[in-house]
Amino acid sequence: MVALRWPGNDARPVLVRLGAVIGAWVIWAWKPSLGWILALAVAPWAIQTLTRRLTLQRTLLDIPLALFLLTAGIGLWASYDQDGSWAIFSHPIGWQKLWGLFLAALLYYALATSKTPVARCWAVGALAGLGALVAAIFIATHDWTAEPAKWEPIGQLGKMIQVFLPSLPGGILNPNVSAGIIAPLLPLSLGLVARARGRERENAQLWVVWGLTTGCVMTLGLVLTASRGAWVGLGGGIILAVTWWLAGKQSQGKRRLGVWAALTLLEGLAGGLVLVLVPTLRAAILNSYTVTNRLSVFSQAALLVRDYPFTGCGLGNFALVHSTYVLLIHVPILSHAHALLLNVAVEQGVFGALAVVVMWIGAVCLGLKELAQLQEPRPMLTAALLSLVVLITHGLVDDALYSSRGVLLLWAPAGAIVAALPHHKSERSLLPRWLALAVAATFSLGLAILLAGRMLAGAWNANLGAVAQTKVELQAYDYKHFDQLTLDQIRQWKDLSVAEGYFARALAFKPEQATARTRRAAIALSRGQYGQALLHAQTAWNVGYRDRVTRLLLSDALVATGQAERAAEMVRGLAWAEGRLEGQAWYRYWVNGDYQRSADAWRAVAALNPQNESAVNWITMAEERVETP
Repeated sequence: MVALRWPGNDARPVLVRLGAVIGAWVIWAWKPSLGWILALAVAPWAIQTLTRRLTLQRTLLDIPLALFLLTAGIGLWASYDQDGSWAIFSHPIGWQKLWGLFLAALLYYALATSKTPVARCWAVGALAGLGALVAAIFIATHDWTAEPAKWEPIGQLGKMIQVFLPSLPGGILNPNVSAGIIAPLLPLSLGLVARARGRERENAQLWVVWGLTTGCVMTLGLVLTASRGAWVGLGGGIILAVTWWLAGKQSQGKRRLGVWAALTLLEGLAGGLVLVLVPTLRAAILNSYTVTNRLSVFSQAALLVRDYPFTGCGLGNFALVHSTYVLLIHVPILSHAHALLLNVAVEQGVFGALAVVVMWIGAVCLGLKELAQLQEPRPMLTAALLSLVVLITHGLVDDALYSSRGVLLLWAPAGAIVAALPHHKSERSLLPRWLALAVAATFSLGLAILLAGRMLAGAWNANLGAVAQTKVELQAYDYKHFDQLTLDQIRQWKDLSVAEGYFARALAFKPEQATARTRRAAIALSRGQYGQALLHAQTAWNVGYRDRVTRLLLSDALVATGQAERAAEMVRGLAWAEGRLEGQAWYRYWVNGDYQRSADAWRAVAALNPQNESAVNWITMAEERVETP
């Protein structure tokens, strides 16, 4: 029988804080608009601070975390939809998402303040239980008949398990989100099991049983999600852990870090060499629809980073901004960019993404430095590092946390790493380091302004213009009734003078500024100013911009100026190109009685697709209208 010793006075305050944050998250996940839940999460912190039972230990990770939250606030300001009134997908938007990001920061500090071994074990045990609960809910509620798995054997396993479970409402948890929560928490269960072999033996049997139970449930859940990104993340973490173990067999301290880095680099080079030397493998990967589609999405999201580098396009606002200003179509099709770091850059700007990178690197460096100096195993620290590696690796190929209700766990591995550091290392005075970082940051910023001042000024004004344009246009546009008030009509009737003023200033600083040129070209096309549209789009093309936005807008301007063949060649091979031209032939030209340009648009469609018989018919009808007014 397992003897249970309940948490003592050192662990109870930690569990109260952790419980308050997780409880608030459950309420927020149910209804993200309930901002008052932050008071529920913060209440234990305030009470324990007043009663002197809480002292926050400072680390250098506080700086990037504060910067991240600051950029989240800026991203909220940039949002055209701040309260979810125009929600498209089920992801949190605006204020809703900001509450989730603050809860993630509170969870980080709840874990980071778990400084005693007992408190740390109970905190990590709570996270392992959360992961097992998510896995169990997914297993119990997912319907493999209605939503088959990507691989038939996994689907059959799911159906076998489903037979023994009660009938429950389905669709509660998305497979990718479930996998994104489970994968980084699974190493923590393994850490609890391995802990029993170390010095921290209080409740050893309990933690072994709990770690094995939660680990098995999470493993089953992770398999059933069929999330390849989560599997890749876990596999990458295991490879790095094995490499660390190999590096430590003959070395310690800084030497061990160097050997590990060298081995990791060699593994990466070996993998790249195999990819180069094995044509079949290279073709299978590079020609895979999943890979090519994901790379296409990444390149599209990068164009949004170019348009909104300082502010981001807004918290949770990716879907309609992406379709309107990158795909140049009238309906949203993607909810996010499918890469965690890229999504942060899109929604919160480059500085938000930089804060995430510094947070990750800082946590890894703190953990590895401590681990390299130890002469004995530290399973909890190792598990926390492995958890962070899994989260980072998975985040490179998907975004199951930042763009979902699983955002609570965004900083959980980093918090577990800080908690596992010796007490004195997080308490030492950090003022000299903060001052050094402030001086370095100020110097770097000054140097950047000196060397690229006009370019930065152009990008800054273009960013502000893009935000102003987005707020005016997308607050008035209803994609569900796109034919009742089109974007062309909005650009004709709404006041875009603020945005146009920013674009003009951007071009004064940098005449070839891409965002200002393409946005002004789009506005000019909607207003029938086709000569200006061609000038802006052609200028962007001439200075070297070959992205899809420039190609589509230049093609539109060529159609409008009677150059249908050139227009078709400009967009050949681009997704949505043919459908866009068909839509313009009708909504932009035919409906407004511009039959000549309608015929030219249909000629471009016919040039792209000679098998499109309707294009020939429309050309004939449009030409008849031109000849007979």
